[in-house]
Amino acid sequence: RASVSAPPPPAPAPDGIAVDPGHGGRVTNDPSQRWDPGVVSGGVMEKDITLDLALRLRALLQKEKVRVVLTRTSDQYVEISERWNRVHASGAQLFISLHVNAFDGDSSINGETIFYPKPESLAFAQAIDAGLAQRLRSYQIADDGVAQKPELWVHSDIPTATVEPAYLTNPRSGSPLR
Repeated sequence: RASVSAPPPPAPAPDGIAVDPGHGGRVTNDPSQRWDPGVVSGGVMEKDITLDLALRLRALLQKEKVRVVLTRTSDQYVEISERWNRVHASGAQLFISLHVNAFDGDSSINGETIFYPKPESLAFAQAIDAGLAQRLRSYQIADDGVAQKPELWVHSDIPTATVEPAYLTNPRSGSPLR
């Protein structure tokens, strides 16, 4: 009689996910106040899109009883080091940084890409890519897959991914973001 091993139990849901809406801040009369709009196309700023996406993602994850921490909840500038400090202080087990892409000169370029900083984050990036690519297919947004980008989140010690779901400079793929 051959021994049959039981399938492993499903991995437990993460205790917490940190979500970083990339960029942020606004122009003020105070020159010491920093701001970073990210990509700007047709008056639409990446910082606004990423915050909107983060708030929507937080709501979806909270419906699934996942604890979510955002690195910013309003239009404020937050240094990269402070973003990472907030992630660490939260005790999150996973980290997602949200951005949108741009390509000046060719508005036909489109696609979603997931970047990860270290090999330990590859499985997390692939899982995000699989779900996002399926969801974005109906918008005819190409799946550009995952790519390692070690200069991103160099101090990450938890599974980390930077999500670029569309090109703001592409009229078709950027329009759902506007």
